[in-house]
Amino acid sequence: MSEGIYIIGTDTEVGKTVVSAGLMHLLLAEKYPSAYFKPVASGAVIINGTTESIDAVFVRTASGFIEEGENITPFVFKNEVAPHLAARLEQMPIDVALIKDRFQYLKDVMNGSSPKGRVV
Repeated sequence: MSEGIYIIGTDTEVGKTVVSAGLMHLLLAEKYPSAYFKPVASGAVIINGTTESIDAVFVRTASGFIEEGENITPFVFKNEVAPHLAARLEQMPIDVALIKDRFQYLKDVMNGSSPKGRVV
């Protein structure tokens, strides 16, 4: 069974991503099996033609966590508004089954039962 740390804040720009990156850095440095997961994000950058969550890119860069962006954040919206509004604006419904699938994948990676995942 996986344990988790949940970083929750009630507003934007309160430090959730910075705290997450710091925790991931510390956990990975101590060799704890760890993964970052933000299933839905508003605010994106284009990297090598792929739309990625700004937060996921920051956490990966700052912590050394190696995983595909689509597994960390399966739903990324360009519009920096509440995710449910961004989903409507961009006509991309949020699929809870996909979120559960990616979460399970990351848990499998941490437990060593997925050949595809990489955690440093």
